[in-house]
Amino acid sequence: MVYEHQVKGAKIFMPDGAELVFAGGIFITRNPEIIRELNKVANKQGTMLTTNKEAMERLRKEVQKAAEDAALPASQGNVAGGQTLGLEKTEVVKI
Repeated sequence: MVYEHQVKGAKIFMPDGAELVFAGGIFITRNPEIIRELNKVANKQGTMLTTNKEAMERLRKEVQKAAEDAALPASQGNVAGGQTLGLEKTEVVKI
């Protein structure tokens, strides 16, 4: 689940004392205990914490694309950050 906090770098403390840091205003987790606690306050009136299903889907697609790119051989010009890496063919000449 993706959670967004209006304050970048915000910290939330769990009942067990664990600290959650919203680096860049985002916190991502699959931990059911954390999800349960954050859902108690997310999207409520007066809170600065919201869930973002669109961001979760966007992140899932980016990770999938990165995995596909990583599986390609370097000779196919893998894409990094939306730009094709400059790979050139070389010839071996025997003397």
